[in-house]
Amino acid sequence: MRLTTLVLAVALAVGVTAVAMKFLPEDKPAPAPAPAPAPIVKEEKPKTKFRPPSPAPAVSNGDGKRPQLSDEMKAKFKEFGDETRKMALEIAGDEKRLQDAVRAGMMTAEGIGIMMKAREIGENFRKATTDAEREAALAEVPALRDQAMARLRIEVDKLNAPAPAATPATAAPAAPNAPAPIM
Repeated sequence: MRLTTLVLAVALAVGVTAVAMKFLPEDKPAPAPAPAPAPIVKEEKPKTKFRPPSPAPAVSNGDGKRPQLSDEMKAKFKEFGDETRKMALEIAGDEKRLQDAVRAGMMTAEGIGIMMKAREIGENFRKATTDAEREAALAEVPALRDQAMARLRIEVDKLNAPAPAATPATAAPAAPNAPAPIM
């Protein structure tokens, strides 16, 4: 037998023995399993869902409910809203430009002031208990809309303005016969 064959036979025998030792059962008794740790019991807290704060209760007319708007008032609001939307689209030209202008206008101090005034008018309207009080609160709305449309025109003009032309940076002219600096 050659030496190479003998070395391969010994290597095969060692490998088979190692595999057999790994998979064949041993005669030793298996060690007792370790006792399982006691389960940790956590005190369960009741799960609460996030609920936004409820709005302040509206002033009611005594029966515990907010007074309902008449159909005439609802129609008036719808007409005013449609009219305002048409005016805004006429100013902006298209829906995307309108959205961009409104978004830009909301970030300015004037835009924030307009939104705060609109919120104040809405609160006064909700708190009103009589039609006369509601009419007084709504009297401010057309002036606020005019102010908002003026602000919208300014923002649309900013969007329509061409970007300032970039002026190329002019390098200082080098002396014609000056030697190049050595670094």
